[in-house]
Amino acid sequence: MKKAIVIMLFFICSGPAWAKTEESQLIEQMKKQACGKDQACQSLFTSALGMTAMISRYHGECLGDNDLSKQCKNAENTYKEIQSEYERDKAARN
Repeated sequence: MKKAIVIMLFFICSGPAWAKTEESQLIEQMKKQACGKDQACQSLFTSALGMTAMISRYHGECLGDNDLSKQCKNAENTYKEIQSEYERDKAARN
């Protein structure tokens, strides 16, 4: 019985490390390579990925479904802000 409990605890504690997808492992490697141990950089890196996911959702679901939820509205606003900043940066380079 003790052996079974120890094995279950081992799998519960180490499960999340095994459950990581190839993509999430790649993201972790990229974050470490880009930021090293700089916590502020890692936080910004994670936020940037979150914004990218929001924009993808906006284009993939919100527009297609004509979704007017608060989350989709936030995604639309974020998209518009990033798009306008991109356009300003593009114009400055030309």
